[in-house]
Amino acid sequence: MKKTALAILLILMLLGLIAVVNQVVEVTEANFVPGPPSISIDSPKANETCSTNAVWLNITIQTFFDYGDNSRMVECSLDGKENITIPVSYVGFGEDSWSTVTGSVLLHELSEGSHSVTIYATYHFPSYGNYSTSDSRTSNFTIDFPEPTPSPEPEFFPTTLVITSVIVVAVIVGVGLFICFRKPR
Repeated sequence: MKKTALAILLILMLLGLIAVVNQVVEVTEANFVPGPPSISIDSPKANETCSTNAVWLNITIQTFFDYGDNSRMVECSLDGKENITIPVSYVGFGEDSWSTVTGSVLLHELSEGSHSVTIYATYHFPSYGNYSTSDSRTSNFTIDFPEPTPSPEPEFFPTTLVITSVIVVAVIVGVGLFICFRKPR
């Protein structure tokens, strides 16, 4: 009977161990979801002052498990206006399965003054039960056009001096001609 009890105990322990391992695996798989993307605004930097009305917006985004497919959407909003899509290029995987994408868009016709640009990145993970994750990042910058360089004052033509000189020369020539051609008495 001791052998039978020991066999039953071992079988129950083995079944218990299988149940525990199965539960741990299910909980681990069910609870793993990729975190939000990490957004870096490379330019314009926060609080940067730019001197032109067109500025390149350059971004880098890192996320977990981005395989370079169309499961991501990256947009920006300038000064709270309508979102525009930022074209991104898939760079690839780095260490620890983090992948990187970069993107650029020209922000143009900017007025002088303060501006803000907000980046929105959303990733869809259909293999994790249609799970999505997103994040945003905002950068404030200023457009300050340089003061125009004043052109040098134009030098005015000395018309008074020229007119006076012409009159003096005419009088001298006239007196000289009068002296030369006068009739003797």
